[in-house]
Amino acid sequence: MRYGLYNTCVWYNIRYRDILTEGYNISPNFFIYGYIDDIDDYDDHLIKPKDEPIASYHFKDRLFDRDTLFVHQYKINFLYVLKAYTNFNDSEINTFRKEIKETFRNHFLTFFNNSSACGFEFYKSKLQLNEFQSFIDGNFKRINGKCFCTIDNRLILAKHISDSSIDDVLIHFEELNKLESQ
Repeated sequence: MRYGLYNTCVWYNIRYRDILTEGYNISPNFFIYGYIDDIDDYDDHLIKPKDEPIASYHFKDRLFDRDTLFVHQYKINFLYVLKAYTNFNDSEINTFRKEIKETFRNHFLTFFNNSSACGFEFYKSKLQLNEFQSFIDGNFKRINGKCFCTIDNRLILAKHISDSSIDDVLIHFEELNKLESQ
């Protein structure tokens, strides 16, 4: 069986749901608050993180569960937004979108690459691709929502820092130093 066929819900070359593990990819979630600090500043977006991300979940130790969300909050200069909707051309708007998208992406990855901030440690499987199915079948109840198979067929395990129930399966994994765009 070719595991690359498990590409349901593929969007922009990212697998959202993995049929093999029944896990869901981590999805960026954010909320933007408008604010005004300087009533004369229409030219700077001044976007910045507001507070810590808000976690929402049914199972604290299951990162790859569809109900697990980390909502990142940002503040943006509201006067800049008003000007953008009235004066900017498509090129300026696209430049702004690209910059903000990169800012959000980097903040998101930085958050998940810090285990004390996000609460999870990440591991990649040392198993061969043809061993994934039997490993997942044999450990499904314990790793449900904790594993995800990426579009490039890497089996990733997210272990909550307070979860010791899967310590014995870590022999099949090695620690990931850094998450990349999946």
